[in-house]
Amino acid sequence: MSESFGARLRYERERRKIALRSIAENTKIGIHLLEGLEHDDVSRWPSGIFRKSFIRAYAEAIGLDPEPIVREFLERHPDPLAYEAPAVPAGAARPQNAKTSVADQSGRFSSTPRS
Repeated sequence: MSESFGARLRYERERRKIALRSIAENTKIGIHLLEGLEHDDVSRWPSGIFRKSFIRAYAEAIGLDPEPIVREFLERHPDPLAYEAPAVPAGAARPQNAKTSVADQSGRFSSTPRS
């Protein structure tokens, strides 16, 4: 299918004869954000949990299963503030400037700072 993600959502909403204003009122999501979604512009969308909950609410409002919609949305429009910290293998050396733990190697608390 060559249609964009937003265009497919708009098509489904219009096919079901659901007004965008109605979705905005029922979900409390700004109509400008919903219009942006349908035009594949989510640059003004919030990040974090709100981003995911907004697309879920939209999908439910137009009668679609939200799980595949949320997955596709996050693939196409990843959260700009979300990132995965690189995995550090167990036993990897720590950088010299890394803070030390208050517990010594045996797991007991130490009263003197370590260097």
